[in-house]
Amino acid sequence: MTPSVIVTRPAPMGAQFAGQLRARFGARVSVIVSPLLQIEHLPVVDDFTGLEGAVFTSAQSVGAVQLPVGMQAWCVGAKTAARAQAAGFHVASVADDARALVRQITQAAPRGRLAHFRGRHVHENVAGQLRAARINCTEVIAYEQHALGLTENAKTSLNGTAPVVLPLFSARTATILQEQGPFHAPLHIVVMSKQIEQVVNGLNAQSVRIAARPDGDAMTQATVSGLDSLLKCNTDG
Repeated sequence: MTPSVIVTRPAPMGAQFAGQLRARFGARVSVIVSPLLQIEHLPVVDDFTGLEGAVFTSAQSVGAVQLPVGMQAWCVGAKTAARAQAAGFHVASVADDARALVRQITQAAPRGRLAHFRGRHVHENVAGQLRAARINCTEVIAYEQHALGLTENAKTSLNGTAPVVLPLFSARTATILQEQGPFHAPLHIVVMSKQIEQVVNGLNAQSVRIAARPDGDAMTQATVSGLDSLLKCNTDG
């Protein structure tokens, strides 16, 4: 049976991710694009007078506000850092995840005010953790993540008999997916971190694979590895 992979990332990242998989596997794998989040940027009207630095845990938030060129930016992920640099920020630090970024900022102990620009739904309370470490940090809701339903193609695949690979890039996406279950197909889940792994327990997957690093390239590698294993099983069988 031809395995499927369901790409749940929002546009345009989902289309790019799906394109990479199609280029790698061709007709051997059915690639279904079914985003579970729609990003809506929100107006930011906060007063940033005296702001020393910006904290970005997602690339989505970098363009949310116009700040002075050269301001320090503390970033999660190379993609976020690259977007911040292109927007004129001076990237002070890059971490693999939000917890590591909090540790880096705490160790650096900046004296001025920081602002964490984030989506409505987050897994880690970055600003709260920084304030607990006596670092002045406010938080700014820069974008909304609207939940979406699965497409009909995705539903059919998830309730079929062929194996389905599900790359999940966030705990929010994993939660939205679980709310639309249960599913009957053999599921093989790929997650970006151990924190997301804890959320997918209710999906009763046959396997859960954790990416080597919490970034897009590692997720692509882990997804490709999972699909290669399924295709090899089909060949051996």
